[in-house]
Amino acid sequence: MRAVSDPEPSRIAAEEAFDAEPTPSRRPAAALSVGAVVAAIGLLAAAAEGHPYLSLDEVNLGIVLFAVGLFTALFAAPFVLQLTIFASIRGSDRRWERSVLGWAGVAALASLGFGLVGLADSFDRDLLLGAVAWVGLTESLIVLAVVVATIIQD
Repeated sequence: MRAVSDPEPSRIAAEEAFDAEPTPSRRPAAALSVGAVVAAIGLLAAAAEGHPYLSLDEVNLGIVLFAVGLFTALFAAPFVLQLTIFASIRGSDRRWERSVLGWAGVAALASLGFGLVGLADSFDRDLLLGAVAWVGLTESLIVLAVVVATIIQD
């Protein structure tokens, strides 16, 4: 028999569920990993298919695959940051704010990296690295612009 002063088990479970921090999900990490793998496969496919890589008339399908994979990985980044690096921060709003700032950092570093690759190849879209630099720099700058606009808006 249950004592009269004991709270109801369903009430305790509901209160614990409300107070508990969210458990880390594997979905963002899986999305980041799948995006990175798809981007790598795209690079290999682009190299195998050969020239032209990126022109006004024709686009290499491997470069398109690389772009899709990179886009997926870039947009999974803040969720991975929120669930891993910033998981110890109490409060979902504070954790998300830090994740968005981290996302800006990831996008800025990606922009810098792709920009340096592009400069080394003179952003020549007829070369594989030049095409990768164009696509990567464009996508990372779009992400950076979205994050900055979001931060400014708030």
